[in-house]
Amino acid sequence: MEVRWLSKGNMLSRLFELKDKVEIFLKQQKKEELYCAFTDQTFQLSLAYLVDIFESLNNLNLKLQGNNTANIIAHHDAIKAFTEKIKLWKCQTQARHLTFYLFQHFQHLLKMKVSKNFVKRM
Repeated sequence: MEVRWLSKGNMLSRLFELKDKVEIFLKQQKKEELYCAFTDQTFQLSLAYLVDIFESLNNLNLKLQGNNTANIIAHHDAIKAFTEKIKLWKCQTQARHLTFYLFQHFQHLLKMKVSKNFVKRM
């Protein structure tokens, strides 16, 4: 059975919401290798980043499916705005700029768990 990318985005979001419970579950089940991989800072940041990206893709998808299905101008504007966001994300990532205001999950995780030294090494 294949999972559509929209569902994958929702699954990633749900996993991020439950990450503390997943950590507890993995520890209780004595799944040390999975627990270490799941609690790894790089994995946690990657998960948060993916959640935010898929959330943005899902929002774009919903805009393109909305009431304006016949309005090519509205679709063009939505796609153009999204491509500009992608350019901004790319610039911020390349500059290692940590004000990812568009990435709420990623930014939250940076504030909560990750040391500044770790981020500099990324």
